[in-house]
Order: sequence, then structure tokens, then C-alpha cells
Amino acid sequence: MTGDLDLVGDLNTVGDLNVVGNVEIGDNSSSLTLKVNGQDIKGLADAALATAVANAVSIAGMSELLERNVSHMNPSGGYTAWPLLTDVTVVVHDVPGTSNLSRYRLPEFPVDGQVIDLFVATSNGALVLHTGAFLTNGITRIFHSNSVLQSPPYQCSLSGPFRYKAVYIEVTNVWLIL
Repeated sequence: MTGDLDLVGDLNTVGDLNVVGNVEIGDNSSSLTLKVNGQDIKGLADAALATAVANAVSIAGMSELLERNVSHMNPSGGYTAWPLLTDVTVVVHDVPGTSNLSRYRLPEFPVDGQVIDLFVATSNGALVLHTGAFLTNGITRIFHSNSVLQSPPYQCSLSGPFRYKAVYIEVTNVWLIL
């Protein structure tokens, strides 16, 4: 069938019903039943809609995902004055010029396996990260010994243009950056 299908009453088909155009199913009464092959699909549709709405609300309620810096950062007071990357999943260092550092501390309360994408979009300057030296179960947080460009074990300076990934490993309280 091509065009719209308007139906008042029951529609029973044997075989496939293909409609090209708009299909609207509705009822002004207090109940509506949708069946495919004799199975009530209204409950399935309601569950799928509820899940989609919950996911949309969850995504809308999330904190900032992207942190993009476009100006040189030199906060006074040392690394403890650097901004924390709390709830950030992507960091972009995009500072032009020769004196162009972005300085950040990694999250204070990361979860095991947490990943942060790190993009250094320029060939001058660097994205400088610090573990924050936070203490967890008596262990001071450092970078994994195989992390790139670390010195000392609490700080690393990432140059570019390049993409890196940071992952938190809870059992050893370290960040691994590759």
C-alpha cells in the first residue's frame, strides 16, 4: 500500500502489511492495544521509551565533557592551584604562540578504568598534567612508570601535535598515559 492508512475498527492481516507513507496508530479511549503476530507490543514500546527518556536525562545531567584551553596558563601557587579535570573526558590544548602551556591536575576521585582523551593541537608548548599527589589508602598517586614524558613521577609534559590517552588504575593508584 502507498499513501496514508486511516483505519477505524480492527485490521487483521495474513502475511505482511507494508505501508509507504505515514502510519498513525491511536485511540481516544483509555486503552490501546498494539499487537504483532498476536503478541502485545505496547508494553515493549513503553519500556523502550522509558529507557530512551532515562538515557536522555542522564546525558543532559552530565557535567562538562570537553575542556579546551586556548590561552597560556600559569597559575600562581604551584600545582595545587591548577584546575582539576573533574568530570572531563576530553582535554584539548590549543594555545598558539611560543609561550603556551596548559596546566591541569587529574581528577581527585577517579574511578578504576577512567579514561581521558588528551589532544595537543599545537607543536609549540605543552599540556602539563599533575597527578595531584592525592593520597589513597596510604599510597600517593603518581604516574605509571611506563607513562610517556613524566618527570618527576607526579607530573608529565605532553607535546604535539599528538593524541594521548590517560587511564586510571585503582589497584596501584596510578595514572597511565600513552
